[in-house]
Amino acid sequence: MNSKKSSSEKKGGIRIGGYISGMVASAKAGKHLVGIDGYPVSCTKKTMEHAGFSLTDYVVVTALGFEKKAYSGSIDKEAL
Repeated sequence: MNSKKSSSEKKGGIRIGGYISGMVASAKAGKHLVGIDGYPVSCTKKTMEHAGFSLTDYVVVTALGFEKKAYSGSIDKEAL
């Protein structure tokens, strides 16, 4: 595991879009920014707002009836 921190992490910055400048610029220029969270802890929403982004739409998928389950470490290739 790499223990080195990027300069943004050392400064307490948040990495949006892998901190790829083009992705960040696209998000800033967009008219609509959708946040999708897996459950009500709202990590995505909080991260985006902390980074200065305003979400135009926001969804918590568990509120739509999806169940969050622990990853078993294997993929059912038949389901793909």
